Amino acid sequence: MYFLLSNSLTPQYSHCAIICIGPDSASATELKERTTPSIRGKQSRKFASKTHLNKPSNFRRHNPPSGHGRPVRQEKLSKYRPGGYHPVSLGDTFKDDRYQIHHKLGWGGFSTVWLAYDKEKNQWVSVKIMRAHTSQGSRGLYNLQLLADRSQGKPSAKYIVSVFDSFTHQGPNGTHLCIVFELLGPSVNISGGNIAFSCTNFSHASKEELFAVIGSPEVEELARLDGKPLDNSLPKQLVKSAEWETWVDEDEEDIRILDFGEAFLRGNEPKVLAQPGQLRVPELIFTDCFDYRVDLWRAGCMIHAFMFGSYPFQYLGEDEVLVSQMIRFVGKLPKDWRPIWERMKMNFKRGLKESEVIRQLMRFVPSSRIKASEALALLRSEQDADYDT
Repeated sequence: MYFLLSNSLTPQYSHCAIICIGPDSASATELKERTTPSIRGKQSRKFASKTHLNKPSNFRRHNPPSGHGRPVRQEKLSKYRPGGYHPVSLGDTFKDDRYQIHHKLGWGGFSTVWLAYDKEKNQWVSVKIMRAHTSQGSRGLYNLQLLADRSQGKPSAKYIVSVFDSFTHQGPNGTHLCIVFELLGPSVNISGGNIAFSCTNFSHASKEELFAVIGSPEVEELARLDGKPLDNSLPKQLVKSAEWETWVDEDEEDIRILDFGEAFLRGNEPKVLAQPGQLRVPELIFTDCFDYRVDLWRAGCMIHAFMFGSYPFQYLGEDEVLVSQMIRFVGKLPKDWRPIWERMKMNFKRGLKESEVIRQLMRFVPSSRIKASEALALLRSEQDADYDT
């Protein structure tokens, strides 16, 4: 069963989320935001004793112990700078000692998310700490409060994450907006981390009970190669995000829509719209205009992901490659956009010729596929043309 939560909250609000509810609709694999580390293990382990660095761009991680598999996915250390992430260590407290940090739940491009214990309410909560430069003027908190007000008494209200508190925190990298949510479980693995399960069963659990489900924190300390003290802008340690490996309550919990930072009211579109590469809309490649109908394009992408397990497009960093995929999938561009597309192809030196070679190699009838020598000749001719220019 599918729900399109865009106009269900208010006809004038633009923020699309498609929710699939059913036995095969979701898997508990990661938590907001991009929380699932690549490592999988059944027991808590220290995954390194110390990591050395001279500066964020030179940050290196030790390989995890044998048996872990792939390296840990972690927020970029280079983002810990003035205007960036706030450096957090386990045991830190916020808002006059009310919220104490016990684990990391996840991270994203604009924030880190932490498990904290609310000493005043005696419950576990999620604390989202925004990067300093995105804290001022952030629409996320306003949008959540607006949606909560307008959805009161409606069925859609239970799908909006509950905001318990918000405050600002002054740190070495600036002033950070901190938003306190209800405790959230693993994310629904259809949403890029923007939809998560609720976690009401563990809001008042003991620390031991909760850590038995999410795993004990795995910490890696940081140090400079030259032995000098770390800059205040950097964290003293990196904490691997919780994995929720033994969490099995998805049939008993609801889901929550989490991130409304890019949502906007119809008629009040922002000047810039942050977009994941694979969900970019074509109108913002060819024009500067967009409206709520960006959600319709993204809805199509999400349904494709439900049906086939992946998005219809893969963003590799270049608009030309993305548009080429769009044309193959959707069809011809509108006439007004075609001159722009021709100029884009002329200025692009890589990828389009390779796409043509791929198409000629991948033909249904075996006899119509070009020979390997012909494919190599086409690729070499393109390479030679690049050298000539």
